Amino acid sequence: MREIKFRAWDTTNKKMLVPLSGIIWGKPIIPMDYCYGLFNGERPDNYDSMLEEMMIVDDCILMEFTGRIDRLGKEVYEGDIVAYLDNTSQGLVKKTVTITDIRSLPHFGCSKWEEIIGNIYENGDLLK
Repeated sequence: MREIKFRAWDTTNKKMLVPLSGIIWGKPIIPMDYCYGLFNGERPDNYDSMLEEMMIVDDCILMEFTGRIDRLGKEVYEGDIVAYLDNTSQGLVKKTVTITDIRSLPHFGCSKWEEIIGNIYENGDLLK
């Protein structure tokens, strides 16, 4: 059984938030010290204090962990761009796929070689 966890893309500040401490009202919660570490001691306008040591973040896109690990040991999340070798009738062909929805993961066939090469938010140029 796969572990249920998420990461989030802060659309206002263009930052990937991982790991999350939790989610409430569809918004990510992160430790306050993690927030201040990302922003050199500052608190962006879309980050609000929650409890004593947590921050809740507005304007984020949540991405769920797929349960898959790439060949380098990195966790594959929705929004990741994954390169893999496909065993075709012409031999091994390098392909890329974007993970868009955890409910419909792509079939990698016989591939034992999968590697995250980026994500759609930080590496949109890979989609061209």
